[in-house]
Amino acid sequence: MFEPEPVEVTSTLEVEPEPDLEVEIELLESEQPERKKDINPLFAAFTREEFGAIVDKLEPMQFMAGERMIAEGDEGNAMYLISRGGGRVVKEIDGQEVVLDVLGEGEFFGEMSLLVGGPRSASVFATTDTEVLQLKSSDLFEVIKQFPRIESLLEQFYDKRSKATRQKMKEISR
Repeated sequence: MFEPEPVEVTSTLEVEPEPDLEVEIELLESEQPERKKDINPLFAAFTREEFGAIVDKLEPMQFMAGERMIAEGDEGNAMYLISRGGGRVVKEIDGQEVVLDVLGEGEFFGEMSLLVGGPRSASVFATTDTEVLQLKSSDLFEVIKQFPRIESLLEQFYDKRSKATRQKMKEISR
């Protein structure tokens, strides 16, 4: 069973309506013990209580370099936060794999099919040995029942990501 390395989280994040609140996440890793990582903008928008409710539901997973973490066309039953490593977002278009994005530590993926239903719109492959924190859809919806604002924040983020993906697809088709 996978035992994740300890991650130290210190909170000082700016969130409306509490503009005086600042949050900074510091990830401590054995190779880079003093490296600081900016928190993803989506998670930065959560209050401490909302963020804590989500963190309580996260489950660690490991993937080897090159391993597929999610597959285009599969049912979306979870979203993932990259805690170490990275991912390459790939979509098959006319029989060719097209890279839509490259993700790093602190970024997440897999939320689109959770929010809109339907199959996954792209595959994500680990670019290096990668650790992710999985948030199952049942756990996400349980947290949303407790903190309804999370749903609107996710929808706003989904809209931005969806627009960026459509723009990338237009560029590719030119």
